[in-house]
Amino acid sequence: KGALASVYGSPPAEVPLLHAVTPGKHEVRVEADGYFADSVEVLAVEGRLVAEEVDLRPMPAKLAVRATGGAKVAVDGRPAGVTPLAEPVKVPSGKHFVTVTRNGYYPFVREVELVRGKELVLNAPLAATQQRRVARYFFYSAGAATVGGLAATGLMLWHQKNAKELLDKSATTNLTEEERARYSDLRGQRDRELKWSLGLYGGAVALSVTGILLYAFDSPRVEAPVGQGLSPLFGPDGVGLSYEGRF
Repeated sequence: KGALASVYGSPPAEVPLLHAVTPGKHEVRVEADGYFADSVEVLAVEGRLVAEEVDLRPMPAKLAVRATGGAKVAVDGRPAGVTPLAEPVKVPSGKHFVTVTRNGYYPFVREVELVRGKELVLNAPLAATQQRRVARYFFYSAGAATVGGLAATGLMLWHQKNAKELLDKSATTNLTEEERARYSDLRGQRDRELKWSLGLYGGAVALSVTGILLYAFDSPRVEAPVGQGLSPLFGPDGVGLSYEGRF
């Protein structure tokens, strides 16, 4: 319905088209919105009405998805590519269930209505999951613990240096009571700071491992509704049919 036909270059007119021609072969071109145009050769016979049926192939609808790079796009549960998509996804017209997922982000789920021969641009913003945000806090805490461990190590080395200077002095001369007390105090501070640095380094490792585990196992799960029946498929090598069902 609504298709236009033209015979050997005549102005297009809506079908059904009745056109008087001379006997012989004539090229008929038929086109319609949302369908691939087609041309056929018809043999006209003198004194007879020649009927010709032309079945136009429907154009697929196109879906362009804009999302964070590296996100997986699926249409009706079937993988359609990873963003940024090299080209729009070609699917039959009608309603489709679109999901956009990426590790560490809440899935984007949307049902869209696609029109034959038209392109729909779908913006799919992804928000980081609570688990991914917690993982980042663990990484930040691990960094802070590492900085604290480095500071404790620096103080430990400084106190160790001062204590060694007093120890070297004791090899050539007697230390005063005040110097012996300072030497003992420096060693005590060095030992405490060694424990602090080791504890902070160990905490940094534990926080990092926890953050990595939270980061690695933050995979969104989406269950797309599955109907039942046949649906056409469009691909670079041709067309076909797919069957979906639940059992």
